[in-house]
Amino acid sequence: MFLVDYWLEQLPQKPTLNLESEYYKTSVLVGFAKIENVWGVILEKRGKNIRQGGEISLPGGIFEADSDISGKDTAIRETIEELGIDRDFIEYLGELDSVIAPFGALMEVHSAIIHIEKLEKLNLSLNEVERVIFLPIKTLLNINFEQYEVLVKVHPEIVDKNGVSKVIFPAKELGIPDRYQSPWGNWKQKIYLFKYDGEVIWGLTARVLKDVQKKLKAIESKSII
Repeated sequence: MFLVDYWLEQLPQKPTLNLESEYYKTSVLVGFAKIENVWGVILEKRGKNIRQGGEISLPGGIFEADSDISGKDTAIRETIEELGIDRDFIEYLGELDSVIAPFGALMEVHSAIIHIEKLEKLNLSLNEVERVIFLPIKTLLNINFEQYEVLVKVHPEIVDKNGVSKVIFPAKELGIPDRYQSPWGNWKQKIYLFKYDGEVIWGLTARVLKDVQKKLKAIESKSII
């Protein structure tokens, strides 16, 4: 057998991400619901005492290897916990495009129908969710997303909580060119944003909803939404 034959055996049947295990993995759920005969997406305002408290997000959370087989499991499990509903209330539809955040997170995006007729039917986990926000699809279709940019750079050193600088990538000692001894990179990350129900919805949540809007516009003429 030649080298090429051995090599072909090592190729993945479905390529994913290089060194995917090094990414911080999360999953969210785009949950469609029909409330009082209006189709919309369920959003959450995160509890004040948790990570990114007070921000608007989709139901979801961190992949837990002990309980989750896949990102789909994560999205569904977290939705059940946060919204306080049974698994039977969730009709899974499929996976959307994933998002890679500049801070090293890989976020899978899944979609489902959440079979509730009133938001009052939800039994929110108040430690995690302050309140839910129902975003009607017709409203989402008409949103003009504001667009901004941030500059993303690589820093070879960090400053700890005591203000002490620590080199974490010793470029000089490693014999790497001088330009990498100080922050480098000039990549601009787009930030999408819109306001609804007295809240600012931005970041990864807005990025996902912009993609959802694009997909919904493709079927808007079907008169089903």
